[in-house]
Amino acid sequence: MDGPELKTLAKRLEMVERRQRLTVAGWVVSVVVLAVLWVGVQRAASQDSVIQARRFVLLDSAGNKRASLGFTDAQKPSLWLYDEKGTQRAQIGFGSGDYTGVWLDDDSGTTRGSLGFTSDGRPGLWIYDTASKNRVQLGLDSKGQPNLWLSDASEMTREQVGLTADGRPLLWIYDAAGKSRAQFGISSKGNPNLWLYDESSKNRAELGLSSNGQPNLWLSDESEATRAWIGIDSSKGPGVGIYDKDEKKIWFAPPAE
Repeated sequence: MDGPELKTLAKRLEMVERRQRLTVAGWVVSVVVLAVLWVGVQRAASQDSVIQARRFVLLDSAGNKRASLGFTDAQKPSLWLYDEKGTQRAQIGFGSGDYTGVWLDDDSGTTRGSLGFTSDGRPGLWIYDTASKNRVQLGLDSKGQPNLWLSDASEMTREQVGLTADGRPLLWIYDAAGKSRAQFGISSKGNPNLWLYDESSKNRAELGLSSNGQPNLWLSDESEATRAWIGIDSSKGPGVGIYDKDEKKIWFAPPAE
């Protein structure tokens, strides 16, 4: 084998050795990368997948904000929903006293309805006018009975429909000062009645059925003592009675026997 052939063979051997070194190096790098990835996968598998942030914002295809998840100024978590104009239309989160609630807004961003809890934990539904005044409330009273409250523009309750503590249905009518002036419902004896009250919340008139089912009208003074009566007596028929301040009979027609 002459000199040129030896040089050619030497070059080929050098190329083969170089390829072998590159191949070995590649295998070493691959093993290291796989080892690192394996360690990372094992660590990730041993931990919970958590994404942490102070606020998340959801955008539509036009880049408009349509939803936001974050914290209120009082650092309470809430979810806000927006319309295409960017006006807030709904909020789900915490209200006062750490009670959860849902608030619904109109297209001007004014809250018109809410569902949640009162400060003492009673569930309720509230409806507001365009001035954000509470005009309707549906929920449970302090005794746990269902009631509906209707209020005027100053948020003063003017009418209430619900059940009493012992489960009797009643309708309450209030004046502008919030005082009860009339009630209509079932008496404690189970009879339908109408009660009228003065400005001091004293019962001054009562129209209803007596315990024996007869219609009667009772008129009372400022101390709620009965001073006059007109009705039907189950045994004597119709009659009229006048009483003194101690509710003693002064005059009666027809005359009492």
